[in-house]
Amino acid sequence: MKRVICSTVLWCLSVVHVDATSGVIDIDDGQAYREYQDINKALQHMNVTYWMYYRSYLQSTKDNAAHACVYAIVLNKEGGSYKFQQGYERTLRNGSKEIVKDMLYATPYKTETITTPREVDNAMRVHRDKSSSGGRKYKLVYADDKCRILRLLDEDKLNNCELYVEDAYVDGKVPSVCESMYGNACGKNHDSYRRMVYNQSCKNIINKPNQASTELPTEETTGQEQEITPSSKPPGC
Repeated sequence: MKRVICSTVLWCLSVVHVDATSGVIDIDDGQAYREYQDINKALQHMNVTYWMYYRSYLQSTKDNAAHACVYAIVLNKEGGSYKFQQGYERTLRNGSKEIVKDMLYATPYKTETITTPREVDNAMRVHRDKSSSGGRKYKLVYADDKCRILRLLDEDKLNNCELYVEDAYVDGKVPSVCESMYGNACGKNHDSYRRMVYNQSCKNIINKPNQASTELPTEETTGQEQEITPSSKPPGC
C-alpha cells in the first residue's frame, strides 16, 4: 500500500512540473517583437498611471514590509532621461500601512543582441539621481496601448518580470494579448509566475500624500521600491 501511495504522489508532482512552463527569454531579441520594444515610445505616454498587476519573482525587504499597489507615472522628459513618479503601499510588521512616493529617472539604452543590431532603444536604467550612471536595468519585452512587460536585467534573475496595466484597463481582466505575451516570455501555468501586486483598493493611494518614514534610506540602492531585493525560485523549489 505504501508503494502505491508514493507512486501516486510522485506522479502528481510530475504533472505539476510538466504543466508549469518557464518563459522564453529569446523573445526579447526576436525580430517579430521589436516593433513592440521601443522604450522611448512607451515612456512618452506621459501623465498616465500604470499599475504593476503581477510579477514573477518573490519580494523581500530589509524590514520585512510587504509592498502592494505599485504604480508609475511618467511626468516629463529632462535631457536624455524621463522623470517619473513611483508609488506603492507598504504594510509594516505591526500591521500599519504607509504610502511611499518617489521621483525617479529612466534613461533609455540599447541592449546587445545575438542577431541584427537594434535601431531603437529597448531598455532603461532606473535611478534616483538624475546624473547617475548606475541604477537598476530593465528590458522592455512588450508594450501596447494597454500594458507593458518589463524584465529585470539582474545577472542570474533574467526570468524576473513585471506586468504593468494602464489605469483604464486594470480593474478588468488582464488584456488577452498582454496575458499571452507575459505567459510566453515570463512563465505560465503556475501561480509563482503571477504574484499579485494590484488589488481593487489600490487606486485610493493616488491622492494620498507621501507617508514614508524619514528613517528610510535615501541613497540610491535599487531604483525600484525602496529596500527591495528581489529573489526568485522555479516552481517547486
